[in-house]
Amino acid sequence: MKNLETSEDLKLISAAPGEVIFNEGDLGYDFYIVQGGEIEIRRTDADGDQICLAKLGAGELFGEFALLSTSPRSATAVATQQSELLRVSEKGYQELLGQLPEWSIKLMESMVGRLKAMNEHLVQTDQFRFDKPFHGK
Repeated sequence: MKNLETSEDLKLISAAPGEVIFNEGDLGYDFYIVQGGEIEIRRTDADGDQICLAKLGAGELFGEFALLSTSPRSATAVATQQSELLRVSEKGYQELLGQLPEWSIKLMESMVGRLKAMNEHLVQTDQFRFDKPFHGK
């Protein structure tokens, strides 16, 4: 893999319990793969409260939406316990896709899984109905 493991494009980092990996609204130039520990993904709701969207463990990835869409982070990521993460830069991501086609499949499966979970959440919270009026109308 062209020394990708030893470059800044792919770097192992540690996060202490309570440590913020990134904040909602930050620009995203990296994504992360959980090697060990647990990361909680949080989002601020309309009332300003933090809600937990997901708890991620070993082998799961996060932060890829901002990297792929070049838009600000849509959520905050916080370590809930001592965690080891593999930080992958945009350049590292491009190299991984080129060198490891199966990696592309894993990324797509992860994104599809998250979209399914979001849709299910919308249905369960009754926010996915088109016959209901929009807020403020």
